[in-house]
Amino acid sequence: MVRNLVLAGGGFNAYTILGGLDELHSRGDLDDLECLAGASAGAILSVFLALGITPREICDFPQEVNAQCLVKPDPQALLTTGNFLSSEPIRVALTNLLGRFPDIVTLEDIRTRMGKDVTIVATDLETGSPVYFDADTAVQHSIVDLLMASASLPLVFEPAVVGSRTFWDGCVSDPLPIQLYPVDGTLVVDLYYETAGVSLLLRFARMGSDAITRMKHEYHADYRTVVLTKPTSLRKKGSVLECSTADKLSMFLSGQQQMLKILKKDIN
Repeated sequence: MVRNLVLAGGGFNAYTILGGLDELHSRGDLDDLECLAGASAGAILSVFLALGITPREICDFPQEVNAQCLVKPDPQALLTTGNFLSSEPIRVALTNLLGRFPDIVTLEDIRTRMGKDVTIVATDLETGSPVYFDADTAVQHSIVDLLMASASLPLVFEPAVVGSRTFWDGCVSDPLPIQLYPVDGTLVVDLYYETAGVSLLLRFARMGSDAITRMKHEYHADYRTVVLTKPTSLRKKGSVLECSTADKLSMFLSGQQQMLKILKKDIN
């Protein structure tokens, strides 16, 4: 059984991770989850899973963040913040989705009501160091604010402000917070996707994150780790900020199939 779950980011590519998690969920392997952690999309998935939403239900969410709205540069955002896109559509979408749980506003609420501890990773803009928000360290901050901080991709979205500090995407400093949990009972789900077809801007933003991830895999080689890959047919299509309904389904099914093969190997 998995007690601690660490999830990689990857924007809309994380639908592949959802497919893999769905296979685990169908087997009951996630029934005893106690702790979840991630950065960027991994943090968003961690929160929804901790709220008791199944991977398949998350995949079925209406795509309230319209891809065209995200991908199309916002002149106003460029003039006022120096970044290419406005993050406001993401904030609105997260607020609407989490609004289904009116009694849950903070990570402490998730711990109290759901019995799960969630850690959200963001990067302190001033120091460049990772900050780990959890039920103990972020008592007064809303989950939406923390997720916005964790998913503020550098040079794409404006940095997010939480309290008196400013943050960038958690994947900049710690894309895979493996070290938060002991080896026993921990599962790490990473995601690999090629940068071919991805804009130079996003490719640049990923360079440091990829290097950190490689080092963490080497240093924490004793952890149970699953690396899923984006479907071959989609590797040169779109970016982490674009996803059609068909692409979403393709990634989800691919994640299921990959996880099934991995589990069969473990059994044999």
